[in-house]
Amino acid sequence: MQRCTFSVILLIFFSTPVDAQSVMAEINATSRLGQILQGSWHCRYTNLFIGDQVLNENFQFKSDGAMSSVGEFTYYLPKEEQNAQFNFKAAGSWEYDSKRVLVKYEPFEVSASNAFSQPYLNKIEKFYAKNVKKSYKGTRLLSLTYFEVQPESLVFREKYDTWSCSR
Repeated sequence: MQRCTFSVILLIFFSTPVDAQSVMAEINATSRLGQILQGSWHCRYTNLFIGDQVLNENFQFKSDGAMSSVGEFTYYLPKEEQNAQFNFKAAGSWEYDSKRVLVKYEPFEVSASNAFSQPYLNKIEKFYAKNVKKSYKGTRLLSLTYFEVQPESLVFREKYDTWSCSR
């Protein structure tokens, strides 16, 4: 039985030089974006419906894809004299492409900031278990689209939510 050996050369042709340039530009932009995203970011989230600041979060995006986060948020209680305050911390991972960053918090741990807030901790946990399908047993997954990316500031969006971030 004879064997045949073939050498295959794959040539990729772009329809115009502009196509090749735009592909290279997107690769370079994505690489630059990864460099910009790495490091520490302080992000603030303001709820559109109530107009109050809801969340402060400090991200650390590392070059190896690891992520850590600490922050605080407010649970608004319109029938109470004050609002409940919570702290959180998380570790996890992050990755990005040319349009979005995917942040996986694992674990995502929440604690009450004070004695008044403690009874509401169970409500927060039930809310995440019931309403946030991407958040289950301490894991939280965010897919954030970024806008206005600058070396010292950026804006993340997810559906109705917006995070304004700075170094």
